[in-house]
Amino acid sequence: MGLEVFERIRQIPAFSSLEREGMEQVASGGRITKLAAGEYCFKAGQPADWLMVLIYGQIQITQQEQGQERVMVTYQAPDFFGDIPILLGQPNYFANARALTECKVYRLHVDSFWQILGRYPEATRQFMQAAAQRMNRLQAFSSERQRLSAVSTLAAGLAHELNNPASAALRASQRLGEAVVEVQRTSAELARYLPPAQYQELLELLDSWLWEGELTVLTPLRRSDLEEEVATWLEHNHLAEAWEMVEAIVEAGLETPDLEVWKSKVPPECFVGSLRWLAASVRAASGVCTTSRSAARISGLVDTMRGYAYLDQAPVQEVNLNEALDSTLRVLNYQTGGLEIVRDYATDLPSVTGYGSELGSVWTTLIENALQALGGQGRLELRTRQEHQQVLVEVTDSGPGIALEIQPRIFDPFFTTREVGEGRGLGLSLAYQTVVERHRGDIQFTSRPGETRFQVRLPIHPSTPLPTLGEGTPQGVI
Repeated sequence: MGLEVFERIRQIPAFSSLEREGMEQVASGGRITKLAAGEYCFKAGQPADWLMVLIYGQIQITQQEQGQERVMVTYQAPDFFGDIPILLGQPNYFANARALTECKVYRLHVDSFWQILGRYPEATRQFMQAAAQRMNRLQAFSSERQRLSAVSTLAAGLAHELNNPASAALRASQRLGEAVVEVQRTSAELARYLPPAQYQELLELLDSWLWEGELTVLTPLRRSDLEEEVATWLEHNHLAEAWEMVEAIVEAGLETPDLEVWKSKVPPECFVGSLRWLAASVRAASGVCTTSRSAARISGLVDTMRGYAYLDQAPVQEVNLNEALDSTLRVLNYQTGGLEIVRDYATDLPSVTGYGSELGSVWTTLIENALQALGGQGRLELRTRQEHQQVLVEVTDSGPGIALEIQPRIFDPFFTTREVGEGRGLGLSLAYQTVVERHRGDIQFTSRPGETRFQVRLPIHPSTPLPTLGEGTPQGVI
């Protein structure tokens, strides 16, 4: 180690207290690395074997998430980085370190780093103080990412669920315009040949079929049978040219007896024209009905999303956990295809006092993890019960289970079993903090092949006021 590098390292508070012997240990336990701008010092997933000491340049710490690199923090020389996974006992780096400029980095091997911590109390205090500050920054970053993740989950669920009713409403509105024009044309034409009283009688009959209740929803099998029945009736009545009206007649749920009634009220020369009027009226009614159903569905989805996000509500609320779990399921509905979903809710479950949006993040994390474990097949069970002055929420899946060797680390920050870039390793860690630190509750799990069960217990009414944001706890987790 040259004198210049020696002096630069001594400028860092954590190293400044080291005596000559300590600095000699630093010098003997590492090596110099030069990086070009844009080059990586390390990447997430690589072994955390080195404490990095930045001698010159700027290093940016980033995380890969959904194909994008998110900036966490930038270090300016002289400083050190890569310490958090080492101090947390993590075997690998959980983020990337990329040079913003040309950099000179001194790599101190992890064994030498631990020896220094063991021999020099003042250096240990400085490193731990820096680590605490960095963990606070990481938690703030993580909480912000979790909030954005919640928005992403909400948006994905909303976009998927809105697609069908929105598309249906668009198609119905387009057909509705054409049908209204056809109704006006055929109605005017029919009115020219029928006496007013007879026309009024047909109009009242049509209204009773189409507008005095919702159109009948037919099963595919019943629709097919009815279409064949109506087509045969038209042929027997020498009205084969009216085949294009079959679909509309069936849409109204009309059967051959209804058509006989209609036929009895219309002169033979007007019958085909009256059927065109009937078919156009059915299309118009169907368009109105579909648009109305779609609007109601969209309105319901918006209400679900508002409930999930706890919009327009105070931070601390009386939270109905059964409704919260159902809202989360509806938001994640697009991920549940092919699964058996079991709800075993206590009907008399009391509400709990808590941060609704933060508890929502816990249910989202637990259910999403279960869905990922199930891989599109199996059973997801949600269960709620009251236990004295607490409420119990259980999320159980029939997936392969959590490997025994990693179970002790499941709530550790930045620990993840997913591929690099697919997970931040923060969901369960923040869920633990939300339940235990923010709500005075408890979260535990048991796991074996075929059954993983997470249990969350929350006090119905906390004995002391809940901590406000910023009191050493996550600032607004999802």
